[in-house]
Amino acid sequence: MQLAPLPIVVPLTAAAVLIIIGKHLHRRIMDSVAIATSAAVVVLTMALTFKSASGVIVYWFGNWRPLSPSHFPIGICLAIDPIGAALASLAALLVLVAFIFSWSYFKSVGALYHALMLVFLAAMCALSLTGDLFDMFVWLEVMTAAGVALCGYKSEQSQSLQGALNFAVINTIGAFLSLTGVALLYGATGSLNLAQVGRTLAAAHLSEQFVTVAFLFTVSGFLVKSATFPFHFWLADAHAVAPTPVCILFSGIMVELGLYAIARIYWIAFAPGGQPCPKRFDRYSW
Repeated sequence: MQLAPLPIVVPLTAAAVLIIIGKHLHRRIMDSVAIATSAAVVVLTMALTFKSASGVIVYWFGNWRPLSPSHFPIGICLAIDPIGAALASLAALLVLVAFIFSWSYFKSVGALYHALMLVFLAAMCALSLTGDLFDMFVWLEVMTAAGVALCGYKSEQSQSLQGALNFAVINTIGAFLSLTGVALLYGATGSLNLAQVGRTLAAAHLSEQFVTVAFLFTVSGFLVKSATFPFHFWLADAHAVAPTPVCILFSGIMVELGLYAIARIYWIAFAPGGQPCPKRFDRYSW
């Protein structure tokens, strides 16, 4: 389905355009472009939600699909199920609401704010829709980079910089732990496709200790993002200093996305008994 990558491509393209020509545009034009872009993403993600209700949508970038079920997937895919698409729709809707609120919230604002919000939107949509484990880590980091910049947007205030620094340090530690988990799984399975990782783990009969350690490392970054105890220390500082439209995203969707990512990793790759979910996600890897 050719619509599949558009919720990621559209906001990234709009963000790039605003960065390039934003200084030549009137504030209201930038607001309008951002609102129109997020509204378009809402429509796209809702269409994917309804379309995926009849079956998981698998989209291979560059058409790099496995030749057969016996071949390991080397390409990157989107694996869109109704829950992930619905979360992407919620993220786009909240960004739309945040942009509308920003219309009167900021007395003056530059293109950087709109671009960061759109990059944040693209990362949230990608995290919801991807079927690749390393891709999940990459988009987690894109979310972190945009979130830190948005948290410290009022950089003239020392409190904003302190809150952004706290955000950055704790989330970076979680990201390093997650990358370690991804490396362990790649070393053990030879693949980064979530469904293929699940199949290989189920067939390899690795020790429970290794699987447990790999899982805990992998989900650490997402536990930080979801502000789950004891990884929640950044959230209070971030909410205290971030602009109100940004706080809408931190509490309204970012925490939920962290939990969803953990659930997706667990049920596809680490399901009870080492068995992946074969019915819903069988087409992930070919």
